[in-house]
Amino acid sequence: RILIIKRKKTDNNLLWAFPGGKAETEETPENAVTREIMEETGVRVQVMKHLGTRKHPQTSAEISYFLCRFVFQINRLAEDEVEEIRWCGKDEIFSLFTTEIFPPVSELLNLL
Repeated sequence: RILIIKRKKTDNNLLWAFPGGKAETEETPENAVTREIMEETGVRVQVMKHLGTRKHPQTSAEISYFLCRFVFQINRLAEDEVEEIRWCGKDEIFSLFTTEIFPPVSELLNLL
């Protein structure tokens, strides 16, 4: 299963997305990923692999993608940012996402 979030506020029609956010000063990308996922969803992950970086085609933000492994989950939700979290299969992701999925992520999903 893959963790996705439904945003409360949408930017450029980005309703469903992978959890994430911005790195804080002096924070590594890996630490930012684990912190942001925990803050948004209550899920603790372990970063396994960097999948690549791109300029998002709709927002122009530079986005790094990481493959993560589930460790544990607590009952927490960033209610100001996240309306819903969902564990889903690859087919559901392809039907829910309204933007192109980064090709290396798409390729990985197709292997599942």
